[in-house]
Amino acid sequence: MLADILARLTSQASLYSFGVAAAFELNWQSLEPEAQKLACLLSLFALAPIPSSLVKSAASSSHWKFYLKANCAVLVERYLLQELAEDTYQVHERIQELLRQKLEELAEADQLKRGYCQAMVSLFCHSPR
Repeated sequence: MLADILARLTSQASLYSFGVAAAFELNWQSLEPEAQKLACLLSLFALAPIPSSLVKSAASSSHWKFYLKANCAVLVERYLLQELAEDTYQVHERIQELLRQKLEELAEADQLKRGYCQAMVSLFCHSPR
């Protein structure tokens, strides 16, 4: 009996996971490339509030110019990003996993990762100790 319950729960969990991934994929395909790239960049951040200034810094270090507010608004509207306060965002854990998969498919993945790392090093070097 316990094995049956466990099997049903496992089946439901995989159906849920498949449903989220399928919904994400449909959502992803309807995004403009610039919004997709921003979403991939956001996937590199921790599961914590992300100040827009840090996103701008990472993008700038990646030599990428874009409209942050407009693209964040699209991602919020599509439930891929949560706006916690003005200029502060957060990505849900499951969405982050899916975005990181998309990041690996992106031609500019290494450039975004380098930019993110440079922004984090700069933040650390300029923060009070």
